[in-house]
Amino acid sequence: MPAGDVVEAMLQRDCGGVRTALERAHREGAWLAAGPLDPGIRLRADDTLLRIGNAAGEAHPIIGEGMSMALQSSWLLCAELLAPAFDPRGATRQRALARRYAQAWRQAFAPRLRLAALFAHAAMRPVASALLMPLAARWPALLTHGARWGGKITPLAEAATLDSLPALAAMADADAALRRGSPVDAQRSLRNPP
Repeated sequence: MPAGDVVEAMLQRDCGGVRTALERAHREGAWLAAGPLDPGIRLRADDTLLRIGNAAGEAHPIIGEGMSMALQSSWLLCAELLAPAFDPRGATRQRALARRYAQAWRQAFAPRLRLAALFAHAAMRPVASALLMPLAARWPALLTHGARWGGKITPLAEAATLDSLPALAAMADADAALRRGSPVDAQRSLRNPP
């Protein structure tokens, strides 16, 4: 059997929650991908690429932060790119932006990666997991603390970044209008952002 089918069958057999959640669901087509976990930081301050998501770094899935980190890392990068002081001209300025982004990324996500690694290693050790499970059952507030330590309650998008999104959308609309050959529509988009 293909690996995706084996994993699905094992989850359905061994995990009542998965079985219940999927009892009325059906997969359309074959599994598209399944690959090895590769947690760690891949982002470097001297990168010439501005990486987000798993290209920048990956937490162990035990803390469920993959999509959140992907979205939040794009917010961090957009905040740098949309900063009023950012000037894309020149390699020196671009390298400075990459260094600032890498520093902000590490500050935001390195603690999550360390926490995820700690939880994953504890879960893979029978003695540690045998101690942790009753502890979590007895003090459920530990899960709330774990979520806080994992960064699940800390917003990365600042109000200034959110406020700049209509202007960004207006620029995208203006660019599309120019590509269609309509400078009047482009000007209208810039004067009346969404």
